[in-house]
Amino acid sequence: MSFSTLEFIIVFLPVFLVIYYTLLKLNRSKASLANIWLIIGSLAFVFYADFASGHYYNTLILVLLGIYSFLMARGISFLENKESYILLRKALFIAGITVILAVLFVYKYYVKILPLGISFYSFTMIAYLADIYNRRVKAEDSIVKYFAYICMFPKLFQGPITRYSQFSESLEQRNINIRRFDRALKLFIMGLAMKVLLADKVGLLFFEIEKIGFESISTPLAWMGAVAFSLQLYFDFCGYTLMAMGLGNMLGFRIPVNFDSPYASRSVSEFYRRWHITLGKWFRDYIYIPLGGNRKGVIVTLINLFVVWLLTGVWHGRSLNFLIWAGILFVFISLEKLFLNKLLYKTKVLSRIYLIFVIVVSWVTFAITDVTRLWIYITRMFPFINAGYESNVLADDYIKYCRMYGPIMLIAIVLCIPKVYRGLLAGRRKTISSFLCILLFVLSLFAISKGMNNPFMYFDF
Repeated sequence: MSFSTLEFIIVFLPVFLVIYYTLLKLNRSKASLANIWLIIGSLAFVFYADFASGHYYNTLILVLLGIYSFLMARGISFLENKESYILLRKALFIAGITVILAVLFVYKYYVKILPLGISFYSFTMIAYLADIYNRRVKAEDSIVKYFAYICMFPKLFQGPITRYSQFSESLEQRNINIRRFDRALKLFIMGLAMKVLLADKVGLLFFEIEKIGFESISTPLAWMGAVAFSLQLYFDFCGYTLMAMGLGNMLGFRIPVNFDSPYASRSVSEFYRRWHITLGKWFRDYIYIPLGGNRKGVIVTLINLFVVWLLTGVWHGRSLNFLIWAGILFVFISLEKLFLNKLLYKTKVLSRIYLIFVIVVSWVTFAITDVTRLWIYITRMFPFINAGYESNVLADDYIKYCRMYGPIMLIAIVLCIPKVYRGLLAGRRKTISSFLCILLFVLSLFAISKGMNNPFMYFDF
């Protein structure tokens, strides 16, 4: 079950919300009953996904890691002011993150089926332990509140990666009203439409190209496919985030923004400050800055960047293509820090052309896990490389696919423009906004009922 299924939209969510709001009303001064129901509902949500995949132990892993991180956090907090136990406190912290990382590593690299959301809730737990160790927050006394924080189903499978400090007050008491619910519902519908009506439709082009075979596509079609995958990944993940934000608001929590019109950037560095913002901040705050950031000279800064991007590639998977993807981004971000940014920000047009070119090519290395097939695709994008695959190429194939996918790709590209995207979400004219939401919701449900939607792409990570 995911957010874009009829089971979730028509059955799970309405039932869950009716009981949730009833418990909040019965216990207005505190949200303890609602927190318990949130945990039950979230674990049921995870278990349903386990049941569908035939792997019933994944829910148990979440529970065990949650109990473990809670106890380690309590131990670190207990030793906070005991100077004679500084080393023990540090040992508890290291043990805490080591076990979580070890479980994540084993599943990423040695077990074929990856538990849904393990990367995201593992990073959430590590951030929680690090913030307590560094005295940024106080350890939670209540295991119910802690589990409500880490298990919360809106953000469990794909993030955003949230900090405990962003949720601590809402875990105690929360305010939900009709106006906030209306806004939350619109966010959810917009995210659903982006995923089902845009991402899934645009993504069909790359799927068609895979069926044709990379050896047989023309250069224009190869570039169309690369752009289509870039748009699919963005609207799939951004759509999920909007749905998570809407669901979080329905429950009385604020889920942080995870995307800020990244394709309007003018450099790769800026792009990744706007793309998957919470993951970028996680690596910045818990890896890059502790290593020294940019405070120790150019060489150390580049080494720190290399470590961050190496870990980013490793985090995404064990295939070599993810290291290639991370390596490309590291090279361009390093060049930007050394000298390229000064040139890029002198001209809006060239900087944006540069950004789109680098990002689209890098997403190809992200999309194709088999390195041999990846090389073939690259030779189709850049035929002057000439790897000997010219004989089977259909020179005019792109014309057919332009007619089929051109309109939906154009709509997706227009929605990448910040003013258009923000205007759509703002919906200042209430009547038009409400009508648009109803229309998008009906169209999305129709597409889902016809089996025209696909699983969220980041479920694999």
